[in-house]
Amino acid sequence: LPSGVIVASSVPFAKLAAYDRKIFPAPRDQFLTSWLAQPEAGGFAVVESGRLRGYAAVRRCRDGWKIGPLAADDLSTARGLYEAVAAFAGEGATLFLDVPAGNDAARQLVAELGKLAHMVNDLGPADASSVDYPDFAVRVTDAVTGGRAELRVLICGTGTGMSSAMPVPSPGPCSGGGGGGGGSSFLV
Repeated sequence: LPSGVIVASSVPFAKLAAYDRKIFPAPRDQFLTSWLAQPEAGGFAVVESGRLRGYAAVRRCRDGWKIGPLAADDLSTARGLYEAVAAFAGEGATLFLDVPAGNDAARQLVAELGKLAHMVNDLGPADASSVDYPDFAVRVTDAVTGGRAELRVLICGTGTGMSSAMPVPSPGPCSGGGGGGGGSSFLV
């Protein structure tokens, strides 16, 4: 695991649930318990001086691996959590990243991923204005099916709009809950 990242099961659940309430407007303890305990799923956290600084979960999907939630106090913590879930999924795995809402930190993380090992083509909206997420999912699908891209990362508020526009069988994401409000789609 990257430095400072631990397995989420080593963190008292009450701390994870309290942190989750920072990113989701309602308690969802039962959901979070089930989410972290799924077969072929991994949960990771960063704790510094006894304080939870972030956590992330990853699970196998029909096609690739779904990351979400990934919540962190800062970009450095988010980066470490991303590295942990990517390592859990395995080298070369297709990863789908789900965040509570599109934000500058998420855009910066995606941009950094592009500098590390991938060519990044941001197909998302230019700002936080309300948009129809399926329109952006279609752009990503067209890039993948048209051979202009191999991997994709969709960042969306809930995953519902994105997944509704992806073809079945999928080169797209499996649906899953994020937070609500806002969002952007990105292609990696």
